[in-house]
Amino acid sequence: MTKNEFKTMFEVLDRVCELSDWIKMDRIGFMMDLEFANDEIPLDFKKLLNFDRFDFWHDISGIYNNFNRQTKKMDNCFLPRCAKWALTT
Repeated sequence: MTKNEFKTMFEVLDRVCELSDWIKMDRIGFMMDLEFANDEIPLDFKKLLNFDRFDFWHDISGIYNNFNRQTKKMDNCFLPRCAKWALTT
């Protein structure tokens, strides 16, 4: 991950914490989830940060609910909309 991507990932975390109480309790844990998810499926953090609220929460909740912390893999074939190689319309 580049320095700019890392910085943008923290901006994403700030937006998550502004919008939700449930992630504030485990900001470090979710930061690690984002890092490992990015290793599994390269994420475009700038795209994620600039999503509207609906698409932003789709990806955040999808990563939170489908990232397997034991295997460090995404379960349930979840593909974030901000994946660098996701299809877009």
